[in-house]
Amino acid sequence: MVFVEWDRIGSVVVCVAVLVVICSAIWRVRRKRLLLRIPVIAIAIPIGLVGSLFLSLFVLSELLGCETDSTPIYSPSHKAAVRLEDWDAGATGGSTDVRVYEEHGLWVDTVLSGEWKFVQAEDVRWLDDSHLLIRYEHYGDYNESKDCHSTGDIQVQCVAKPAM
Repeated sequence: MVFVEWDRIGSVVVCVAVLVVICSAIWRVRRKRLLLRIPVIAIAIPIGLVGSLFLSLFVLSELLGCETDSTPIYSPSHKAAVRLEDWDAGATGGSTDVRVYEEHGLWVDTVLSGEWKFVQAEDVRWLDDSHLLIRYEHYGDYNESKDCHSTGDIQVQCVAKPAM
């Protein structure tokens, strides 16, 4: 399975498409009458600036973000993959999501969420193509296993690690 993060690609494509449409609109009206040129440019420039801002913020957040992703953990047949996505919020904590990617990343489902680093990559194991075992650190009185859910094709089992 080729692993593709379509949500990130889609964000960039939408921003670039907006900028291309805006630039082509301004290019097409450059020699038209002034009554047509002024409204098109007056509408296109703010929309283009917003598109440029979103594209810049997206690229900046990818380069400087506090989000880290594990390497994909593939199922035995390589038709699905699991990835741990950690979001570090600094002194206030953060969170970790366990996400299942199917159909080359077109179908993504978060199967378990919790505290920052409560699941490590070595704690995720495929039993077979349709069964996934996740071992997690249990913190406090919260029962993380109630947030554990399966996808349509994959049965997910969440088990707390024994206390040390």
